[in-house]
Amino acid sequence: MYSLSEINLQLKQQMIIPKTLINVTPIVDTKIVVETLSRIGIANRQKRILYPSCYLIKIKEQYYIAHFKELFLLRSSEHSYNNISPDDTLRKNAVIFNLCHWKMISISDETLIKERDPYIFILPYAEKKNWKINHKFNISTLNIQAKTYAAK
Repeated sequence: MYSLSEINLQLKQQMIIPKTLINVTPIVDTKIVVETLSRIGIANRQKRILYPSCYLIKIKEQYYIAHFKELFLLRSSEHSYNNISPDDTLRKNAVIFNLCHWKMISISDETLIKERDPYIFILPYAEKKNWKINHKFNISTLNIQAKTYAAK
């Protein structure tokens, strides 16, 4: 019989991290990175709804930027799916490029984000109160030993 801490340790050791996740090092407080990520994504300007594209997650003491669709791959459920498009990858790369450019994060290999989509929407902080932020992924459905950060 294993204790809960032993099971959690085994889960951490056995977790396979998708190669599509980009390992990052936060330069500023992670709360700032998370809040900024909550304002970057796809926008419906008429309805003033923003759908954040990426999240900061921590697995095995390492931070990663993940597109919300990649989070479905981490969820241990038969309902997980993989429908990440090349546009999703370009969008994630653009988000990471901007965070690096703004000196919020660093990455070890900048060639990973060479291509980027210039058409991501960045909601200015001052306008955030006038918009609804609608997350397409429910963080509480992640059943992994990872800390996932999402702005409320």
